[in-house]
Amino acid sequence: MNKIITLFFLHVCIFLDLQALEPTLAELRSVLSNGMQQLSIHNVKFYCQPYGVVTLEELYNNANTPQECKDFVQKIYREDPTLQYYSERTLKKRQLYHLRFAKSRCILYAQGKYTLSELLLKNGLAFIEDGFNDKEFRYAYQKAQKAARFSKRGIWNYEEASSCIALQ
Repeated sequence: MNKIITLFFLHVCIFLDLQALEPTLAELRSVLSNGMQQLSIHNVKFYCQPYGVVTLEELYNNANTPQECKDFVQKIYREDPTLQYYSERTLKKRQLYHLRFAKSRCILYAQGKYTLSELLLKNGLAFIEDGFNDKEFRYAYQKAQKAARFSKRGIWNYEEASSCIALQ
């Protein structure tokens, strides 16, 4: 009898453990910008911002951002208009994406193990949030940002980048 009870509890524990590992999937409804996507889970729509980064759109829309930095963001998009639509080209509408929530933001796995935040950093369309200290993502984010700086992609192709980022 004890063996049956033990096996039953073991079965329940394994079942609950496997349930906990199942990822949250959300359907992409629309891409508003590199820094804002609309997704839904079971027809409940919500907006998602990339976790741990400040996108160029956020920099531009921040009320505390000086006009020189806003002009700088406009200059980047004027010189390479494709950068403004990076997320729209990368993410596919009506596709399911693995998603996690963190501090009112989203960790959206856009390409396998790579998050949208990493892809934006790698292309110089965002920079790491000041004080970001998430052990799980810190190294990957730093690596992506360094790659963009080294390759002079996006924001890192301009000398004004450091002064605008320092103001955040």
